[in-house]
Amino acid sequence: MVKRVVSLSMVFCVLAAVISSAAPFQFFETGWCVALFHNAATETYGGLRVKFSGAVEPLQAFGIGANLVLESNEGGVLVFKGPVPTFATWEIDWPLGGPRIVEAAWIRLDGTDVAINTHAPTARMAVQFPPEVSPGCPGGTVVPFFPIDVGFLGLGSSDPEGQPLARYAWTWSDGVGAEGYQVERRFDMPGFYSVTLTVWDVEGYFDSVSMDFLIPDQLCVR
Repeated sequence: MVKRVVSLSMVFCVLAAVISSAAPFQFFETGWCVALFHNAATETYGGLRVKFSGAVEPLQAFGIGANLVLESNEGGVLVFKGPVPTFATWEIDWPLGGPRIVEAAWIRLDGTDVAINTHAPTARMAVQFPPEVSPGCPGGTVVPFFPIDVGFLGLGSSDPEGQPLARYAWTWSDGVGAEGYQVERRFDMPGFYSVTLTVWDVEGYFDSVSMDFLIPDQLCVR
């Protein structure tokens, strides 16, 4: 039986690109609930207010470029104060099965609020190359490219209200399109490609994520 082995660097490329680009708000679940708030505006904010559907005790809260301090936590409303410059991100983690975020707003330096859309879903993806992966070709023979089947999954995509997503749409840079949580397509030519996944929730809100990947021009036959 012939086995096809893609390069290890190709897998690293995939793993590094499964997370969505920085949207104003993203929610997903790992071993806990994760909410990301990204300042995509041109101004520096002075804080963040997040309202949950019930009382919540965060597992942790931290930022990239943001320096916030939890000022209050009353009735499921968390108020953080501190500078949030453009492109900064603030993350809040809390236990799975806990309350959901109802609404959120950035707090301007003058004390007024800027509402954040916390209803849109978050698109994330994973890519499955053939399972036999090797850094090199020990015990095998390197051969020119031949068609390879690659799987694409909407793994990690989620809705902040906890509802099932209504639609998954895939588009590739060579003009091919497909729909579904998990799809597979064959590549007949090597080279660099990009893929975009767009997901919609039941209310019509949507989010997209894109990544680049390499189909190598040589494979390993064993």
